[in-house]
Amino acid sequence: MKLAISNIAWTNEEEADVAAKLQELGVRYIEIAPTKIWSDPTKATIEQINEYIEWWKKYDIEIVAFQSMLFARPDLKMFESSELRDETRQYLADFLRLAGDMGASRLVFGSPKNRQRG
Repeated sequence: MKLAISNIAWTNEEEADVAAKLQELGVRYIEIAPTKIWSDPTKATIEQINEYIEWWKKYDIEIVAFQSMLFARPDLKMFESSELRDETRQYLADFLRLAGDMGASRLVFGSPKNRQRG
């Protein structure tokens, strides 16, 4: 069985200690909430993306999933208006490109507030 651990389980300040412990325990996969890393993940540069990927590779850990895709964007709504739906769609498209750049092939949408009907 392959298990991934979510990076929302620790603070950014604890990340290096946690990564070392995960490596020690043989954990190979991580699920990340990109908004925990960048305030606007869709604007992360390829250099920032590669730096973060390589940081985890030092611990033999691979990023395999994203979660909390709309966590930092409570303004985006899927069902309120066509304008907001289009803006949400564009943001998610940018987010999916980021996931592809980072090798995250599994996505956890979450964000129940963004799915509420207006």
